[in-house]
Amino acid sequence: MRVGFLAEYDALPGLGHACGHNLIAAAAIGAGIAVGRLVDLLGGEILVFGTPAEETIGVQVEFHGKPAHAVAHPDKGINALDAMIQLFIAADHIRRSSRRDVRIPGVILEGGVRPNVVPERAVAQFSIRAPTSPERDEVVARMRRWVESIALASGCSFAFQFTDNPYDEMITNRTLAEIYKGHLASEGVATRDEPREHMGSLDMGNVSFRVPAIHAYVAIVPPDVASHTQTFALATVTQTGKQAALLAAKTLGRTAVDLLCDSGLVARVREEFAAMRAAAKTTRGEGFDAPRDYILDRP
Repeated sequence: MRVGFLAEYDALPGLGHACGHNLIAAAAIGAGIAVGRLVDLLGGEILVFGTPAEETIGVQVEFHGKPAHAVAHPDKGINALDAMIQLFIAADHIRRSSRRDVRIPGVILEGGVRPNVVPERAVAQFSIRAPTSPERDEVVARMRRWVESIALASGCSFAFQFTDNPYDEMITNRTLAEIYKGHLASEGVATRDEPREHMGSLDMGNVSFRVPAIHAYVAIVPPDVASHTQTFALATVTQTGKQAALLAAKTLGRTAVDLLCDSGLVARVREEFAAMRAAAKTTRGEGFDAPRDYILDRP
């Protein structure tokens, strides 16, 4: 029997640990160390996985045009920045015409060198998120078609490539979640079990299609404080943040001990997981969870 803990510990440029990954790493390592000391007694194997690049970017788009004097000879140039701006307008159209929880945030990394030079190169990155992998893939396909049509209309050439493999949706193993919830209750912590209204994406979703998984959240800030902000980053190094990491380590560790000690629990967890995979296979077809190297996808 193997139990794994994922230690996310990447940070955000300019903000630091504004999503609490420093606490996630501490909790995972703490749980791994604590339960690891019991392996000789209980059997099994405890693994801690470091995931230093869990925060992915998604898609990078480049348009390549032709420079010229932007005042004297704009007609002799091909404006790559204009093409990129059109893509941002298209991305907003895709988002508005999709279901409410589709997200396509983007930033322009390059857009020219001087106002009086027609921009020869424009580079942007987009993070494409959707509730399910098939929906995400459809949004990606729509973005790709827009890039191609904008390039054709503007006279630019383009590059469209993934900078990382995309996120899959998180499939929570409810049997495991109920056990974990019980350990939180033993610490006097009430839980909110309804789906979260405001959420990002995470690599644990990809993991959850391959092994039974949970990804619980422990609050360290009031609900009105957004993640990926300096306020959140500062909260991770407060006493409240430290207590949350300790709580997570204790309750995750106890859940792992339950798995090592209770073969009946393991059987129920695996039964639920097998049913989930069977349903996914029915709706998505064979190879729904096959490894996909999106990074090598090139035009």
